[in-house]
Amino acid sequence: MNNITESLKEAKAIVSLTYNKSHFIKFSEYISKNYSMECSVLLGIIIDIENLYLDKYQKFLSKTNGYYLIKSNYIEERVGMSYHRQKQAFDILKENNIINTKKWQGNVILYSLNHVVLSKILINGSIEEIKNREANKTYKHNNLMIDEMEEILSEIEKINV
Repeated sequence: MNNITESLKEAKAIVSLTYNKSHFIKFSEYISKNYSMECSVLLGIIIDIENLYLDKYQKFLSKTNGYYLIKSNYIEERVGMSYHRQKQAFDILKENNIINTKKWQGNVILYSLNHVVLSKILINGSIEEIKNREANKTYKHNNLMIDEMEEILSEIEKINV
């Protein structure tokens, strides 16, 4: 097997493991919060398209070094996102190295996901969620401590009266 085929298998494994439904919800929330809702929606579509290519069009991926075609009319039909909003989201994703692009056969633009960056985003999102959860626990814990202290203070005041 050549390196491209092996890379495609690795990409498929990453897609299926990393972007399963439970992880994707957290990932999608992180992308929406830190980039835009359009970026999150677009990434969901790109992941679906990548899965489709990995399952059915491996010859095409071999010819393009893992890049695939995404048509704006497909995205517009699927989620109602205008070409202008798609372009804005693609530009943000490209600027942040979340997707890679290259020209193919003239003016056709091909895309691929940057799985390294996506994995880092997923991990950082999980770390952020854990920190928020810990902060909330600490906050709740502090509130309980304050409540307990106020209760003790109230009991002490009753004794002194």
